[in-house]
Amino acid sequence: MSEPIAAAGFGFAFPFILTFALTLLGTVVLCWFYLRLATARRWVRPSTARDLHIRPIVSGGGVGAALAIGAVLLALPALGVSLPRPGATLCLMAVLAIIGFIDDHRPLPSILKLLLQAGGIALFWQLQPAGVQFDAISGLALVALLFVGQLWWINLINFMDGADGFAPTQIALGVIGVGLGLLLLSSRATAAAGEPLTLAALVLGAALGVLAFTWPRARMFMGDCGALVLAGLVLVLAAEARDAGLALVHVSVFFSLFIADASITLLSRTISGRNPFEAHRDHGYQRFILRSQKRALRQGLEPEASRTRAHRRALLWLVALNAAVVIPLGLVVITLDHACAAIVVHLLVFIGVGIVRFGFQRAS
Repeated sequence: MSEPIAAAGFGFAFPFILTFALTLLGTVVLCWFYLRLATARRWVRPSTARDLHIRPIVSGGGVGAALAIGAVLLALPALGVSLPRPGATLCLMAVLAIIGFIDDHRPLPSILKLLLQAGGIALFWQLQPAGVQFDAISGLALVALLFVGQLWWINLINFMDGADGFAPTQIALGVIGVGLGLLLLSSRATAAAGEPLTLAALVLGAALGVLAFTWPRARMFMGDCGALVLAGLVLVLAAEARDAGLALVHVSVFFSLFIADASITLLSRTISGRNPFEAHRDHGYQRFILRSQKRALRQGLEPEASRTRAHRRALLWLVALNAAVVIPLGLVVITLDHACAAIVVHLLVFIGVGIVRFGFQRAS
């Protein structure tokens, strides 16, 4: 395990391939079963004025991914594949999945959800073998700030899950970026990078499995259950990547488009006196879709066809921006190995997203 990953061959890659394949297959099968069950029982969410879809769509489909992730976490040790902190990770996934599943079918008060999520995060860190350790941090205030940041991240993916395939695609792209970053560090810490890469394969398999049902035209929403569980897994991945030498601020670069859009939108709503947690269509990607849909309607397309085209355009732009800009910049930042470079990238993304978002607002 001390040789570079590039020279380690198939033997080193086998745990990642096995984990990815099992998670992808399990997620697709279980989501398919849930879709059939939910359709028969009419577990659908009707369209409202706040939504971007027209037809009622099955909700809570992320439970399939949550069950598949739990099964894989339990099965991998028996298959000889090592995962970091499997017990703590499984507990966090269980807490988030239960909260999300209940909220998908019987909406919970926002405060109660936040408290339960905070309890799950606290439990995860409490179950660490060496306890809670944060390098270069002194003072309870900074530790509390990190905890709030984790709680914010857990909910951010749910805020951004409003278009066909949008959130699962960003999760997949971000995890690919983190995986490439870990490979860059392989010459220094091959053994340390192995387990985080296996965890990255787990997240990637689940995200792509959900994507199969939410794109090109969503047959179901992954809901709070899927969004919270995938966000929680990325949180665990960030912690493990940090132990392998990849700083948290470097990991966050690969998700900077979502971080910027959600942060700018909720801050704008708060400043203007609107409830930031109330359902809305103020996100930059939502405004992009609405503008594209209006243009398609003016061109004579039917409402459903115009909606589908607008969602596809948004998704293609998300892929293009990540592949051409965000992931390359993230890898450059890791190569430079300086936190200031990551902060500069975040600022540039915030400025770019802000300009586009408010440009759409003026145009509408």
